[in-house]
Amino acid sequence: QLQKFYNKYRDKLKFEMLGISNAEKEEHEDAISGFARDNFITFPLIVTKNDVLQKAYQVHSVPSIFIISKGGVVEEFLSGEMAETEEILLSVFKTYDNLKTNKK
Repeated sequence: QLQKFYNKYRDKLKFEMLGISNAEKEEHEDAISGFARDNFITFPLIVTKNDVLQKAYQVHSVPSIFIISKGGVVEEFLSGEMAETEEILLSVFKTYDNLKTNKK
């Protein structure tokens, strides 16, 4: 569902998406690459080792979604499976856009 959202709204909402996965072994890296290829994932993927980013950002479930502003501020954090991914993310973007508009 994240790939569909990315395809549909990337240009309209002007955002970028990064996938981050942890790979303890080389075969895990191969599995991640295979998953991305088989599922036509086109957004950039970062593969870390030793849970570096997961520990830094206290990520405990998959997927975990961070909405980060252009200024590098984490504006929203969503964690776990979401049945209505598109609706949830659109709501977050709308809320963030309203906050941005009200600050002007």
